[in-house]
Amino acid sequence: MMVLRDAILELLERAKKWPELNEQNTKVTFIEHMLDVLGWDVADPDVVTREYRVYDGTLIDYALKVDGAPRMFIEAKSLGRSLDDKQFIAQTVNYANNEGIVWCVLTNGLKYRVYKTNEPSDMERKLLFDVDLNDAAEADGGEEVARRLTFLSRESIESGSLDEWGESAFTDARVKSALTSLLGNPPLRLVNLVLASAAGGAGLTKEKVKDSLRRAATLLSGNVVASPAARSSPRPSAAERPAPVYKSSTAPPPAAGWTALDRLEVGSGQKPPAQLRLPDGTTHPLNAWNSLLIEVTRYLIRTQALGPQHCPVSTRPSNKRFLVHTDALHPNGKRFFAPVQVDGLWLETHASAKDLHKRALFLIGWARLSPGSFLAF
Repeated sequence: MMVLRDAILELLERAKKWPELNEQNTKVTFIEHMLDVLGWDVADPDVVTREYRVYDGTLIDYALKVDGAPRMFIEAKSLGRSLDDKQFIAQTVNYANNEGIVWCVLTNGLKYRVYKTNEPSDMERKLLFDVDLNDAAEADGGEEVARRLTFLSRESIESGSLDEWGESAFTDARVKSALTSLLGNPPLRLVNLVLASAAGGAGLTKEKVKDSLRRAATLLSGNVVASPAARSSPRPSAAERPAPVYKSSTAPPPAAGWTALDRLEVGSGQKPPAQLRLPDGTTHPLNAWNSLLIEVTRYLIRTQALGPQHCPVSTRPSNKRFLVHTDALHPNGKRFFAPVQVDGLWLETHASAKDLHKRALFLIGWARLSPGSFLAF
């Protein structure tokens, strides 16, 4: 992992030196260097074949092979060029799929987009994940960038790690969609099954079960229903608040030892978790309990779930203190006790460990996100 992170930083330095390169120089200077670090010997045609010819005579920039057989195609663009051309995406993904190649990567030397070509969905939904080397220049971004790139390594392809992640991610997405639809408009058979299976079901009615199933659909879709106190707190409607924007379609599976934030037990004198993993897959170190609240707030601001237009934010209407505001002032005019400025907004961090944890969960619920998508280690 350390070698890969060093390579990423080296490529970022090269990008500063040569901000513009043609496609051929991008391949040699950036892409082939990365392939080497990921275990693909570009000097061995049995491992990496340049200009691989497909059925209609089209040449694919790289075919990565295992035991002499292609397992992944890579198509390149010049350094910094956009990868958003839908025709380019469609052609490359279709070429790979027609050749029976499950994985296809589009890259401009700094950004990598990984597609599972045989998914029965439209082209954009075939994207498993993307990664931008520039993110490694941000604080603590290098670990996550390297972690994602590791899934493109020769070892990952040979061991089937990328296949396992892709299969679980796309299968889970389809099942989740089906369940959300089913629970959102529950058929009578499902309602009766729940009634028959519910332990101590006295007092349950079909309407109560239907309402509960609809709430489960909301939770499953990631739109958490807040507590009554939180629901009464002033906040923008779904139409007024922009939907969060994620950098990729899914995040790689976390290692063992991570705990969903809403399942984290916080006691007196307990040390904070070492790291927080956000829904976009990035991880951030936590050196104090207030760091937990700060990182959650920063994520909500970055994904546009929280902004100046939503301020002030308080945990309940009757509260005489603000949690987030455009100025570090409470309603009574007194300044925040422990103000921290996070991307232009002021955050009140004066609270016990237990309350800081609760406030982080409150903001997640306020933004209608699932606390289970925030993991602590």
